[in-house]
Amino acid sequence: MSVANYMTSALDHSQILIGVKYAANINTASVQFVLKKLELYKSLVINDAGYTINIRFDDNASPQNSHWGPLQAHRQVCGIVFIGEAINPMEAALILDKFNKLKEEYSPGLLHSRCIIFGIDTTIRPHSQDVFQFSSHNAWKSVDYDIKQFVTAIFYELESKRLRMAQERSGKPMLIATPFENPDEKNESDSKVMRKKCSGRHYKHLADVNLLVGQISEALQCYHSALDILIPINDTVWVGSALEGLCVVSALVHFASLKTEKSSVNFTLDPRNLSKKPISSFAAPDVKKLCISSMKDLVDRYREAIIHYSRYKNLAVIEMEACIKATKVFAEAKSFLEASEFIQNAVYITLNVSDTERLQRYSVMADLYKSIGFYRKSAFYKRVAAMQCVAHHIKEPDWKLCNRLLLNTISCPTKHSIISPYLKNRHGWPSISLRILHELVYSLEKINNHSLALRYLLYLILNMFPYLSETDEKATCSALENYVKKNISVLDSTSPELNFYVLPVITKISPLFEDDGMRPTKSKTESDAQSVFIYTPTIRQSQTHELKKICFRWCVNTMFEIIVHVFNPLSHCSIKISEFSLILDSNSSAIDCQPQTFNIAPQSSFEVGIKVTPVELGTVTIIGYAFSMYGVYAKCYFNKNDNIETTEVQIQVIGDLPLLKCIKDDKCKEEEGKPLIVYYFGEKTNLPFHLTNIGKQPICDWNILIKTKHNMQDILINVDDNIKQVSLPPGKTVQIPVHIEPKTTVLEIEKCQEFLCVATIKYAGNLGKDIWWRCTEIEMVIKTDVSIVVEAIEVKSLESKSCDYCLVCLHLKNTLQYDAEIHFKSFDGEGGCNDNMIPIECDEGKVCQVQMQKMDLPSSGIIDELCILHIKKMLDLSWKVKHDGNEFEHGGNIHLPSLLSYESSCKMINCPIECSLLYGNDSITSSLSAFITTNSVNYVTFEFHNKSNICQTLEVSLDVFQDQRNGYVERNLEDCVMFVGCTRATIQVKKSETVYFECGVLFIRSGSFDFRAAISLQLCDKVGYKDHTQKSLKCVSPVLTFVVQ
Repeated sequence: MSVANYMTSALDHSQILIGVKYAANINTASVQFVLKKLELYKSLVINDAGYTINIRFDDNASPQNSHWGPLQAHRQVCGIVFIGEAINPMEAALILDKFNKLKEEYSPGLLHSRCIIFGIDTTIRPHSQDVFQFSSHNAWKSVDYDIKQFVTAIFYELESKRLRMAQERSGKPMLIATPFENPDEKNESDSKVMRKKCSGRHYKHLADVNLLVGQISEALQCYHSALDILIPINDTVWVGSALEGLCVVSALVHFASLKTEKSSVNFTLDPRNLSKKPISSFAAPDVKKLCISSMKDLVDRYREAIIHYSRYKNLAVIEMEACIKATKVFAEAKSFLEASEFIQNAVYITLNVSDTERLQRYSVMADLYKSIGFYRKSAFYKRVAAMQCVAHHIKEPDWKLCNRLLLNTISCPTKHSIISPYLKNRHGWPSISLRILHELVYSLEKINNHSLALRYLLYLILNMFPYLSETDEKATCSALENYVKKNISVLDSTSPELNFYVLPVITKISPLFEDDGMRPTKSKTESDAQSVFIYTPTIRQSQTHELKKICFRWCVNTMFEIIVHVFNPLSHCSIKISEFSLILDSNSSAIDCQPQTFNIAPQSSFEVGIKVTPVELGTVTIIGYAFSMYGVYAKCYFNKNDNIETTEVQIQVIGDLPLLKCIKDDKCKEEEGKPLIVYYFGEKTNLPFHLTNIGKQPICDWNILIKTKHNMQDILINVDDNIKQVSLPPGKTVQIPVHIEPKTTVLEIEKCQEFLCVATIKYAGNLGKDIWWRCTEIEMVIKTDVSIVVEAIEVKSLESKSCDYCLVCLHLKNTLQYDAEIHFKSFDGEGGCNDNMIPIECDEGKVCQVQMQKMDLPSSGIIDELCILHIKKMLDLSWKVKHDGNEFEHGGNIHLPSLLSYESSCKMINCPIECSLLYGNDSITSSLSAFITTNSVNYVTFEFHNKSNICQTLEVSLDVFQDQRNGYVERNLEDCVMFVGCTRATIQVKKSETVYFECGVLFIRSGSFDFRAAISLQLCDKVGYKDHTQKSLKCVSPVLTFVVQ
């Protein structure tokens, strides 16, 4: 049986095989010298004839393959080069003896041979035709010429053989047989079948020789002729060989990368020794016509050839090599599925081979699968080959080779590798991955490479922890801890890459400040102003980049914390992290960082605070974090971590600034750690804050701003502006009073509320006074509560008093929790003013009646609101409360409701039109009674005098009614009274003018009747009411009472 060549390829069919052998004691330099020279002649161009021949030098050429030369000519060793070293004639004789034995072994098809002996001078033993002797390889000056002559001699022999066989085609050729055929069958040459068999095999062998000497066109013609003859007689072995030859030549023609066109040496042969017909090349037009044209046909022919081989056990090696060659051909053609079929067929071919050959076979299978992109199958056969190295029957297992093959198993691309961390289940490939990694770690232990074993064990836990069972996870972590106890360090290598971004998992990076008031801020300058351009192409890119950065400013020698959220994804084991610290950019300013050590329980998170203190001015750029886990020091960078959005933390370090600390008043109550202020509507109060400068720089500039997070409509909060002029040295304290007072005199909200008030204190020191500031915020909780509530206001006219006064009725309700006192002013009607006080108990309601002056008609504004303000001003309402002592703890103004009825508003206005009645000889300005008889006309004149500076328009209507003095007024008096003249009139009264309106009245029945004029004064556009439907001021004239008899 032939010896399998697992490195074979389709190009071997067109190459002349020359074996290279060398003695055991030869110097490596001499061997390399000869091999290097021989490599130059792998491809030769014959200039005179215009063709190319290929040479294959093989130091593993087996003598057994030469016996298969008749079936496949490229297997026959056509030449032998034997290299040896000798220092005396005795050693040279031994080398020649070995050389002669080699020629006998390769004798069936050997054409020429050369023996090259180094180390002995030619004077000791002269050169012969096939033996060369030199003192050293450097002394071989004619090396190129000698190799040319050697190759030329072999070519002449093959060319002669080709010409001779071409002449025998017309005659009766001899039967060419394979080594395993029956000898008796070889002699049966008289039958017709035998004659066709001889002729067909002759054509097939001639095609092989034509291919070796570069006659591509004639080789194809001979292959076709052989198939035409051999297929009808069913000569399966030679049909398969002819089909393979035809497929090989077609592949070499179609795929240029399968053949070597580059010439290393050009030389000329004697054209008299060659045939007159020009040699054809792979690119000749007539060659392509004879090739298999379609890929489908090429696959079918190759498959058919291998099927013919598979019928004979003696052809297992040839079948194996045919599958390997077919795989490489279709891999080059990008027909990967077809190529995989031929590899799979090669796997099932049974060969009796040694352990070394079996190892080589699986390794070649793995390489072939890798060449067609089947990376997982490639890794699988690499592992099979690795296990062959340490099989149980091997006395001396090769653990180093096993380890090297296992390393190749996991070196496939990540997305195709068996070691894939992205698979979801625990079965299938993850299980194989775990097994391979365990085998790899075990093999590394066997070769005492503990550092690399630790690295791969870490790789296992980092990449495969989602697929580990509880037992496997605990065992792996325990093994890692044992490595740490033995002080074994991880090999500093990039393979395999340890992904510390998945264990532990960093989910968030954020700075933590003990007090936000410690952060410096920068005043806006011209250089900080926004660009005048609305949009530039770099704006979006820069904004996206800034979103991934955490930027802030900090003072030198001031500590802050970086909070890192760490998660342990392991399900059953805790992990210990030590020396956790931060990584700075190469151009970053220095910091003082305190590394942290901590344990994380399984499936839990931990917030580690790293205390950082900048020690110099400049920019601190934090780009990652570093830690030690299982004795391995790892560095991880934010921009490579997919679990967080932060790419870097940038701190601008500036000079030292003053620092304020707020000290609250001892009497101040608190709610949730914030000062609590209870404010009753109407009162004024102060809340003192004590601020101490605990920094090393003085405070020279202040700016205090108070804001509320809700709209506070009724109270005003501010501070004394004089604080801005106070300079506060280090260690000193200043008191800042916060004033709380009513914002308006009108109550808008009559219910309890709670507000959060924030006082922002912005201050700067001597260093960078106009640039760098610090801000301190003081939060206060203000609870507002109602005090004395005015539920309603009613205004009445005074009949017996002057028309300049009115009676205000206040409906009061004490909503405080304490008894209170109501203080107000009242007027006696003669210009006098008195202070009054009335007590009111808790939850008690009272009506307070106060006489006060009316207000003049305003020239502009809302009459309702102006009336409320007039009442507030005139009465000066306030309240006070006593609690646990004689001192008043709370007190303030009483707020009035914002609404007043239209009737009450009219009664509070001192009308600009003065109205009086003229009856008889009397002028009536208040009230008067007159006695008259029925059926007599009584004339009454109304006098209207304009006291204002503008023209007024009046609408006057006469009114007669009977007041029953029981709350009922009778106005339906049509059958009792009659008027002489008009009862309604519109009158314009100019500035300081008096206008008269006269009418007569006749009473039919006796009784007491009240008579007056109802006046409606039209308002100008600048004056009005909240009720926009009301456009006038209503008033009445004095009442004249007629007693009719």
